[in-house]
Amino acid sequence: MWFNKGTHITEPRLSVLLIILNEASMIKDWLERLSLLNPYEIIVVDGGSQDDTINIIRSYPSNLNLKLFERPMGDSFADQRNFAKDHCRGDWILTLDTDERLSKNSFALLPRLMRDQSAIAFSFPRIALFPDSQHFIGDPNGDLQLHLFRNLADIQYIFKVHERPAYKGKPIHPGLILTNQGLKWCKIKKEIKILHWGYLKPQPALLEKGKRWQMFKEESRRRGIEIGEEDAFILDKNKYKSKPIEAGME
Repeated sequence: MWFNKGTHITEPRLSVLLIILNEASMIKDWLERLSLLNPYEIIVVDGGSQDDTINIIRSYPSNLNLKLFERPMGDSFADQRNFAKDHCRGDWILTLDTDERLSKNSFALLPRLMRDQSAIAFSFPRIALFPDSQHFIGDPNGDLQLHLFRNLADIQYIFKVHERPAYKGKPIHPGLILTNQGLKWCKIKKEIKILHWGYLKPQPALLEKGKRWQMFKEESRRRGIEIGEEDAFILDKNKYKSKPIEAGME
């Protein structure tokens, strides 16, 4: 429901959705940062971690309403995310991977976005951080990523690899969308940034990650698995016109 029985709009509740596999090195910091947002709930689906990921989550000393599910990770990221979505009870869903962080200003801005009755989803710029002493960033506009959307049954993830949210099977793009509730917007909010920490690793580790990912995609194509649009795996920060990260963003 978008409205209560009266004339007042109910205060929206936020579910945070996370799917993981062997993220022991990053999950604690992710939880600590997310606790500042104080969401209604956090839904975590573990795909079969063999490291200490699950133990860290279960022992995390927090008052977060965190619900952990264990489900073997098959060949579909979309199925894993949809399984997690089915357990979300909030009015809105925020998706963040363990190597992604919200810019600090988002904690104040997100409640206002969720009260926007004209919107069904929001896209934010995702900015890559690179392993420099000052954490350089690339294009300040980043690549747009749909990270926040209403918890509607008609929104499901599609594409087994490079999965993305879709409304009634059609990928959601910024602009107007005809929904069961009438015309709604998928809006771009550049004020909020998604900081991608995935490249803050030594170069050998990045190269190994890239090789594993390429092998996974090649095997997926060989098996005829549906692959969505590809995000660029960028190793060399010199491909960007970089600058130091802005104060207050980190």
